[in-house]
Amino acid sequence: MSQQFSSGKNALGICDVCGFTVPFNSLVYQIYDQRNTRVKVCQVCNDDDQPQLQVGRVPIADPQTLMDARPDTGIAGPPQFNSRYLFSWNPAGRNIFPIRVQVGQVTARGS
Repeated sequence: MSQQFSSGKNALGICDVCGFTVPFNSLVYQIYDQRNTRVKVCQVCNDDDQPQLQVGRVPIADPQTLMDARPDTGIAGPPQFNSRYLFSWNPAGRNIFPIRVQVGQVTARGS
């Protein structure tokens, strides 16, 4: 013989966290790390399960960079040296802020 429970539409329940009396049908079980803690809480005290606790449960492929890769210099072909610029360095990449050094003559005169 099966046991029947009442619907609880007029019943009141007590939240296990805050202790307030709320309608019994509004109480839910607190979920932690995808497990039911068997703690009945009201909607105000209910904390959503933290997604950071599920890190590592789903395998995610994260391929690394190419071995011994060559960065894009934005120059087609071998570098062309201008006699005016003997050295060029581009720390920002993609020729956004190139730094160029120019070699010239310096004359010092005494006073």
